[in-house]
Amino acid sequence: MPSAVNLKNPVIQFGLAGGAVLLGIAMAIGLARGRAHRSPPPGAPQPAVTFAAPTPSTRTGWARDAVPAIDNAVFAPSAPGVASLAEDDWVIGVHHQGQARAYPLWILSQREIVNDQFGTEPVCITYCPLSATASVFLARALGKQRTFGNDGKLHECNLVLYDRESDSRWYQLGRVALDGPCTGEQLTLIPAPVMCWSDWRKRHPKGEVLIASREEGRFFRSLATGPAPSRFNATQPFAPVSRTDDRLPPMLPVTGFHFSGKSVGIPINLISNLSSGELRIPNFDWPLTLLPEEGIARIATPEGAIDVSLVEGYWFAWSAAHPEATLVTGHSLAPGRF
Repeated sequence: MPSAVNLKNPVIQFGLAGGAVLLGIAMAIGLARGRAHRSPPPGAPQPAVTFAAPTPSTRTGWARDAVPAIDNAVFAPSAPGVASLAEDDWVIGVHHQGQARAYPLWILSQREIVNDQFGTEPVCITYCPLSATASVFLARALGKQRTFGNDGKLHECNLVLYDRESDSRWYQLGRVALDGPCTGEQLTLIPAPVMCWSDWRKRHPKGEVLIASREEGRFFRSLATGPAPSRFNATQPFAPVSRTDDRLPPMLPVTGFHFSGKSVGIPINLISNLSSGELRIPNFDWPLTLLPEEGIARIATPEGAIDVSLVEGYWFAWSAAHPEATLVTGHSLAPGRF
């Protein structure tokens, strides 16, 4: 059974219809404020990219590849003023195979998938705006390299990808193949913290940042965005999920991980209180240290330290992917103590 530590949060009930309307308005505003589109010819007005509007359904969604993946990404050196980024804009950061790359959330929120390469390893960077979930994984399954597109459907109000090689469909938060030849296969996560552009640049001053694709040219924002909006600004789930967990309000942002058959979820507003020492969590067998700036939990096993990726998202979506998770809440859980 799911377990919780010092739960103090009330249950919040929500209505699907109202949630769809509110989130649809929020998405429309977001599309107007920041949009990735093709580089216009000199002197021409900048056209806006339009995508098929999502529907509040876990089955139909919108057309396959209506939100096109980025296949041939172009990067620039990390520096102030590049990629139409303000200092407090959010980026998904990936440091892998000796390379550090930032993927602006204003681009990923419109394109959702980037097929990339780090050294010899294929890597897929994904973001689901509906669940506020960034997930990065090695793009290999059954011993073969995979490239991914947007299937257009939703599973547990979360992005569904398909791989072009086998046409299997994949659940982003669960990183598992839902059907096709790869059914049941799981993708390997790569740490991918979401942080402010200025913070990422300080940590990786020689890194790169996504600015364009070879086919489409430079990505532009159609309007000045002003201060970066909150990542977690939806008020209701956009679509239903098959199971709900009333231990937390559905729209509360959480982070968490899965290790050795066990999942642990932690409200993001508690992370600053829990990332300054070793933790011992009830119903989890190993002490651990949270390193959110690296996107990992470092677990101290008898065989040595093992780093596992932290994945953030709204509670309603995260808990649907991890229904038996141990939930850490409240303020009584001190470092090094139960």
